[in-house]
Amino acid sequence: MTNSTNIRLEVDESNLVNNLRHAFTKRSNVLSELMQNGRRAGATEIRFTIGKDKLTIEDNGKGIDDFSDLLTVASSGWDIDTIQKESPFGLGFLAALYACKNIQIESNGTLLEADTDSILNQEMIGLSHSLVRVGTIISLMDLDYDFEQLENDIKSLSAGFPIQVFINDDEVLRPHAQENLIGANTDIGFMHLTGIHNGSWKPNKYTLVYLQGLPIWYNGNRMGPLHHGRHSSYFHTPFGLAGCPQDCNIVHLDSEKYIARVPDRDVLIDSDEFEKTLTKVVSQQFWNCFTEEKELLSSQDFIKRRWELAHSMNHRDISFNYKAFFNDIPLVPEDVFKVVHDYPYILREDEEPEDFLDDLSSSNQFISKEDFESNRFIVLGMGVMEDTYYEPSNAIAYMFALGSENTVIYSSDYSVGLHDDHWLHDYIETIEDCENHFSYKLIGKNLNIIKFEGDWIKEMDINFVIDCDKTGTQSACEITHTKSGQVVSIEDDAFILPNKVVFFPEREKTSKVVTQALRWSDEGSWCDDEQDNEETLLSRFVLSERAKDPEALLQVLLNSQKLHKYSALSGMAFNVSIDLSGKLDVTMIGA
Repeated sequence: MTNSTNIRLEVDESNLVNNLRHAFTKRSNVLSELMQNGRRAGATEIRFTIGKDKLTIEDNGKGIDDFSDLLTVASSGWDIDTIQKESPFGLGFLAALYACKNIQIESNGTLLEADTDSILNQEMIGLSHSLVRVGTIISLMDLDYDFEQLENDIKSLSAGFPIQVFINDDEVLRPHAQENLIGANTDIGFMHLTGIHNGSWKPNKYTLVYLQGLPIWYNGNRMGPLHHGRHSSYFHTPFGLAGCPQDCNIVHLDSEKYIARVPDRDVLIDSDEFEKTLTKVVSQQFWNCFTEEKELLSSQDFIKRRWELAHSMNHRDISFNYKAFFNDIPLVPEDVFKVVHDYPYILREDEEPEDFLDDLSSSNQFISKEDFESNRFIVLGMGVMEDTYYEPSNAIAYMFALGSENTVIYSSDYSVGLHDDHWLHDYIETIEDCENHFSYKLIGKNLNIIKFEGDWIKEMDINFVIDCDKTGTQSACEITHTKSGQVVSIEDDAFILPNKVVFFPEREKTSKVVTQALRWSDEGSWCDDEQDNEETLLSRFVLSERAKDPEALLQVLLNSQKLHKYSALSGMAFNVSIDLSGKLDVTMIGA
């Protein structure tokens, strides 16, 4: 039979106190703790005086009633109201003891002066009389701190602090203090959001969160004191937090709802859950703002102010779909559309279509629903960056857009995605519609279709068109938009017809149509040389097929070789013959 005994939790006080020094991970903890103590004591200002190896912190609060509270671990000594609102832990003052070799504290007529080792060794410390009757003055001698860094750290910690802070009698700027911000009270605390409260329309994705006036959470890209619970060192500028954009969102948390992790108190408990809550609260604030502005502003002004934001904000909560605000407004900003302004070609995987697409520029800033209903504007919906969208069979739609003044391109790659229920969807002609909505007619005398075979283009049917009707009009292809009846005439450019045959007008002088036949990239590498070679082959083929006079053709070919630059050939005469296999025989016949 086993004998039973009773045990209980015991604390090795000396070992606990000495090892707690390793729990504080940043030198700046001593600054934040002493600032918090002054604020909790009702101070309206805190003054730092930086000397050689000495830092003095003075506040004008109610002072220290019982000095033993300072030296009692896990007993804060604060009143019930402060304990309920802020959950002080009674560990913070230890940071001051670990940071220096000697400490002096004066408050309410009492002086404590001792070396910190004696205090940490739990020796009896004597108290004496002080002339300081108001507030508290704490002096840290032989301070273990980089004094060049000290001033910057004070400024960083003061950026959102609720009471005035001075360094050597110079007031520190507090741009993020709640009293200096316009904002709104929310379920998590006070919130200042760019795009709503700072007078601008553009929000900032970065948010800096304060708890009890000190920074505790930041979602920026650059590592700083707070980055989802991970930290290194504080940001530093004369203004405060350099890693945080000047116009970032600012949140001052409700200290009764949120608690920081001890002892550093620079990381929120359950920070991951807080991030979800923050996202939802911010979303709700913008939703409320959109609702109010839609009622107060004209449709044009509301679109100008909020369209881009509504279509760019990415929210996990589908209940906040800001795009829906525009579903019943019969206007669309023109800058969501593009126009074809140059010869269209099939894009490579890493190319941008700015070479042939451009912003729509008109006298108006909006296109109305009526404009599409009356076919004053035709909108083609094409994702030009997607392999399956712009293929040779779609060239006819792009060529129509090139020749049309009122055809615009709506592409998810270059403009914002519409809400699923937006009215514009009823007027967008998708890529599947193009084959049925465009017809073509070749004007002029059609020669027989001739097959071209290159090195990369294995087979291309080319329909050469020569002089047109009896009026002498240049050769052309007419493309008709069957829905509206609008007609565009193509006179100068070859392009690929829906039946895969290449329309090649007489006035076409280039071979750029090869860019509509292939993408000219192979596993991410550009095939520039291959494309140039193919254009050369096509040019020679076209020249050969168009030639009415073999002598004239030979003259063109010889001129293209710039034979005049070869002095040995100057003044010479040759007899040139070419057999059926293409073999060349050249005989000099004189000089």
